[in-house]
Amino acid sequence: MEVCQSLNSTRGSKHFPLTPFRIFRGLICFSVFLSTALMFLVYFVPLAAVVLRLFSVHYSRKSVCFLFGLWLGLWPFLFEKINKTRVIFCGERVPAKERVLLIANHRTEVDWMYLWDLALRKGCLGYIKYVLKSSLMKLPIFGWGFRILEFIPVERKWELDQSVMRRMLSTYSDHHDPLWLAVFPEGTDYAEQKCKRSQKYAAENGLPVLKNVLLPKTRGFYACLETLRNSLDAVYDVTIAYKNQCPTFLDNLFGVDPSEVHMHIRRIPLKEIPASENEAADWLMNTFLFKDQLLSDFITDGQFPRQGTEGTLFGNGVAVLGGSGFALAPGESMQFPAPTRLIRPLLGQNGYSFDTRGDGNCATGNCGDGLKCTGCGIPSASLVKFTLENGNAEKDFYDVSLVDDYNLPLSVRPFDSSGDCQYAGCVADLNKTCPTKLQVIVSDEVVTYDSACAAFNTSKYCCTDDHSTPTTCPPTKYTLVQEFSPFYI
Repeated sequence: MEVCQSLNSTRGSKHFPLTPFRIFRGLICFSVFLSTALMFLVYFVPLAAVVLRLFSVHYSRKSVCFLFGLWLGLWPFLFEKINKTRVIFCGERVPAKERVLLIANHRTEVDWMYLWDLALRKGCLGYIKYVLKSSLMKLPIFGWGFRILEFIPVERKWELDQSVMRRMLSTYSDHHDPLWLAVFPEGTDYAEQKCKRSQKYAAENGLPVLKNVLLPKTRGFYACLETLRNSLDAVYDVTIAYKNQCPTFLDNLFGVDPSEVHMHIRRIPLKEIPASENEAADWLMNTFLFKDQLLSDFITDGQFPRQGTEGTLFGNGVAVLGGSGFALAPGESMQFPAPTRLIRPLLGQNGYSFDTRGDGNCATGNCGDGLKCTGCGIPSASLVKFTLENGNAEKDFYDVSLVDDYNLPLSVRPFDSSGDCQYAGCVADLNKTCPTKLQVIVSDEVVTYDSACAAFNTSKYCCTDDHSTPTTCPPTKYTLVQEFSPFYI
């Protein structure tokens, strides 16, 4: 049987010491959060949740979401600005303001709070709802808020929860109402004893034995999927891991942990998820197998693989080109011997400023705090992607990609190859030709350009809402920018 693993990439003391100042600051912040929550619940939310609902459920919900989002914004500010916790996102970039079912692993009691950092960046902070244990509904002040926000309470016994879940889920089915419905299919947070019980059950029932996550409960997930399938845009699969220590609520409040929160995100269109209950259950089980492998990689490497499909992420090779980071002058090149196995991208960075020790930052494609890449690169960034399989596939692949937008010209040219290996590159300087409205300027220089979706954040350019099909979201003049390069792959 697999050994249950600690999900901390490093173990030891708290990232920051618990000082009287941190305790005082945390108590002040909590007092502000509590008093503002009470103010919203007493003065503003009843108007939106009760009075407006008499005229329009849709506008009542939108008003409640707006007020909820205003208050929730205080928490990411505490985490990232006051406590200096780094939140690092990896995997796929997801559109703004979609209606989604979000599934995540449940490592600690505060995982759900860090989903607010993701929702904030996608303009959906007030839209997030949770399936949560019913005892939380009894909390003073917050329990009242959970009810007004229409969170779904569960007893974690399907015979009791089924009717409640389906009844409340049916009220979410209007595709005009904004929604991020977050579900933790494990049903409880991860602990070593829970993991051992999960592994024992898996071994006795012929199920996969997982070491970093618990076996997912499939019936609640399927109830969400079945009831909301026709009104959702996608399912987001989020895998969360923490550096230094897995935090408690008090760790968060007083700012002693975590030092970093890493989230790996996949977006799965609904058409790729089976409609039958048994096949959907198998899909969810495979998703948690994927999470288990991702977390094993995180424990080993201290980070998630940066970008790729399931195949490339599972096959995260040991080879690292250029010692995880190197600098090139304009027009300069570097040669590498091709490793026997490599499934990993090279990330383009520019506008760098490093000291003699290699510490510093880049204007675009920043990846950690130095020349050596220690985290997930931040788009916009040109990519060179390699899939060299050491004979395990018919062909090896490499390409220069603008999937994460563009920041500088890159090319790959093979030497002394035995196969039909050809040049690939994007060598045109797109920064000079990109539309003004898409330009990102640092120190009076265009260092990259945003996608139209990132620049304008409207459904027309993000292909959401009324523009969610190929027919209603045709190419625009901004989508032609990448075609300026004759060698774009």
